[in-house]
Amino acid sequence: MLEFRIREKIEDLNRFGEIFIISVDSNVCRSLMEFVENLANKHKCVDTWLASGIGRKDEAHQFDKELGYEITGYRFVNRF
Repeated sequence: MLEFRIREKIEDLNRFGEIFIISVDSNVCRSLMEFVENLANKHKCVDTWLASGIGRKDEAHQFDKELGYEITGYRFVNRF
């Protein structure tokens, strides 16, 4: 399963693609990533962001890094 959306960066008025993937198969995941990166490029996005939870296994994060993604920040959540 994949969720992809194009968003606007308000600080520099650029677009970026945001990716959420749930997949247990690395070949499927790699194909999905290639598809959405091409889609983001077609829509003139300056980059793509991959959302990933800290609860994922280290191998999953390593896979993301192998695809060229880097950790750039934190997400804060306030649960009610």
